[in-house]
Amino acid sequence: MSASAEDLNDLRLMINEPTATTYSDATLARYVEKHPLTDSDGYEPDDDDWTPTYDLNRTASDVWYQKAMTHVGEYKFSADGSTFERHEVYNQCMRAAARFGSMAAPSSLTVTVDHDYERDYQSTYWSDERRNPDSYIVNLAEDDDD
Repeated sequence: MSASAEDLNDLRLMINEPTATTYSDATLARYVEKHPLTDSDGYEPDDDDWTPTYDLNRTASDVWYQKAMTHVGEYKFSADGSTFERHEVYNQCMRAAARFGSMAAPSSLTVTVDHDYERDYQSTYWSDERRNPDSYIVNLAEDDDD
């Protein structure tokens, strides 16, 4: 797996970091490679024929969250007739993170039911009384009820 130069350039535009001063290419490549996607031919990242494809929106969201965390605790203050709202940097970073996060590729989980396990579990766990719906009474009146 390796992020292409084009992926890194696109990510740099998304995170407003045009130079490698703050984030080196190696650092950004490491972030990009954390979010592989199924390629256009349907191959998963574990497949030998997989073409490296990454979710740059999710990566950009992660980087913007990281940037926001560097501005936690900044505050608004006034001095010499001027007002400094340094906390707005944090707010802007969080908005960018949310925006890119909303455009990230959806993820899903495939659940497979093992019917043999299900049958074995039910046969040993549930008693015959609990399986019979006639033996279960909802809101049964108790002796002290009027």
